[in-house]
Amino acid sequence: MKFIPITNGYTHDPELLTKKFPAYLRKPLTSWVFQLLDLRGHIGDGYTSNTRKYVKDSIINSLHIFFREEFPIGWIDFISFIFFDDERTANFLAYILQNFGNSHNAAKLENILSIGGSGYTVYENDDKYTLTDRVSNIIEKMSLDALNKNDLINEAWLNCYSRNPDYEKVVSRSSDFLESFLRDIYFPDDTRPQLLKFVNSFEKNPKVLEYKGSNLVEPKNMLTSLLKEASNIRGQHTKGKGRIPTKNEAEFVLNTTILVWNLHQK
Repeated sequence: MKFIPITNGYTHDPELLTKKFPAYLRKPLTSWVFQLLDLRGHIGDGYTSNTRKYVKDSIINSLHIFFREEFPIGWIDFISFIFFDDERTANFLAYILQNFGNSHNAAKLENILSIGGSGYTVYENDDKYTLTDRVSNIIEKMSLDALNKNDLINEAWLNCYSRNPDYEKVVSRSSDFLESFLRDIYFPDDTRPQLLKFVNSFEKNPKVLEYKGSNLVEPKNMLTSLLKEASNIRGQHTKGKGRIPTKNEAEFVLNTTILVWNLHQK
């Protein structure tokens, strides 16, 4: 489902990411947790006359050991305990993903978190899932100067890491920046800048490249050859079936763009 606000009251600041789990996230997250645990057979029915749904010992005992806390058994008390502390909530979601997550329910959780402006994101590695920071502190610090000085990079960043990510715009804005940036440095007379054309030119004549540490790289175009994939990703979007870039592709293009910019700063 999609939603485009028609008034400013529901137009949220794209820069606001939160590590907390406010009330508006709790209902969708509660439904997600219940469906996943129920699917895996960890939810029981009829524990007591006042507790119609409960969490079975098959998971409760593990939670006691790993978290070193005593979790309530009744479902209502259980989920209230989860959301009572934001750190507990984040770690519980990570635990659920690590033990029961697959591509389908991981994608559903990521949709909730990304649209809800969460500072957490779902991380996949070899078909295993967990929770991690949407933007690591290291990446954010390395990117800060580029974001402050370049509107296109800043726009690409906001589309990548904020509410309602738009990975198409991440790739297009990054590519637009690279075309003008590289033209101004290496091809000032070119009136029709094209990223792939520039990359091919660097492959033919890498000696023209000058950036921090370029004397340590052989050939120098190893850096700019990374941009060939950025051009390919954009091309796959704009031609043929118009495939939408994935999250990983968008992050690759954005962070490669920032790397190229950083290495060209004196």
